[in-house]
Amino acid sequence: MRALNSIGLGLLFWAALGLFCSYQAVELYFQQREDSRRMQQEILADHASYSALLIEQGFEPPPAPHLEPWAERIDSWAAQLPIPQLLVWLACTVPPAVLALWRMLLALRTARQIEDLPTSRLRGAAQGYVELHGRAAALPQEKDLRAPLSGEGCVWWACQVFREQGIGDKKQWRMTRDEQSAEPFLVDDGSGLALVLPQGADAASVRWRSWQPDSSTRHVEGTIKAGDDLYLLGDLRTFRAPWTRVPDRAAAWLPQVERMAAQRFPEGGSEPGANTLSRPADGRRFILATQPQASLIRGERWAAAICLLLFLVLAPLALAALAGAWGHVEYFYLS
Repeated sequence: MRALNSIGLGLLFWAALGLFCSYQAVELYFQQREDSRRMQQEILADHASYSALLIEQGFEPPPAPHLEPWAERIDSWAAQLPIPQLLVWLACTVPPAVLALWRMLLALRTARQIEDLPTSRLRGAAQGYVELHGRAAALPQEKDLRAPLSGEGCVWWACQVFREQGIGDKKQWRMTRDEQSAEPFLVDDGSGLALVLPQGADAASVRWRSWQPDSSTRHVEGTIKAGDDLYLLGDLRTFRAPWTRVPDRAAAWLPQVERMAAQRFPEGGSEPGANTLSRPADGRRFILATQPQASLIRGERWAAAICLLLFLVLAPLALAALAGAWGHVEYFYLS
């Protein structure tokens, strides 16, 4: 499940659509090849019968008809596809092949980062992209936060609602709600506290559950509860009074976080200031997870393997479609 969540249902659906379009194109290729061969055989048979009749009557038979050879290679045949069908084939194979390759490289990079990046401690941690292990805790003002679908108490939630729409055999599930909480929460690693700003986080590896309140509705909800063990990968920043250059979304919380850290670690376990953990500005992944580190690495490697398989399947089909498009370009613009 972790691997599928990492890949994304959009890519899997796009790849399936590409395979379906390619199947239709290849099926049409074999059908047209068989029709062409049958037609050529009929022409040659008619010519042989007509030539035999002329020979019996003492006339010289006409020369054998010149028949264009059938494009045996599918990439050559692709150039003979109608342009609208070729464009659909291109759209359903080239982008998902490129996306699968990109997602494979991203998964391998993430697995390497999770495996190689040393775990930091909030006390004296370097600023920048860090790995943290700790326990989730709620801010005092957010202790009453509850997940909207289950009503369970938590420090962070995300939810999706699907409803079955349509009539008869055309029923399908459509997403009608997709949102997550933006309220910050705390992580305590035993040496200090950090304010987690969850906007933009990849939370595919938190606790998720799905249920159906009725036959036409499906609920999917993910939560992080106070006391949960967390694995975090994100951008760590430390701010100090007078709180200049503080992100707007964290400004109201940082003085309180500093006081809580001083009370939690009175023996100097926490340095002056308040820490934040948020999404990196350079585009690197911001991960919130309740799963163990080994499980995350395994999930990313499975995601990379599945994406590699998708790429190996889609790439030859995409190349055939590109060859067909190039054939049209040569015919219309270069000939």
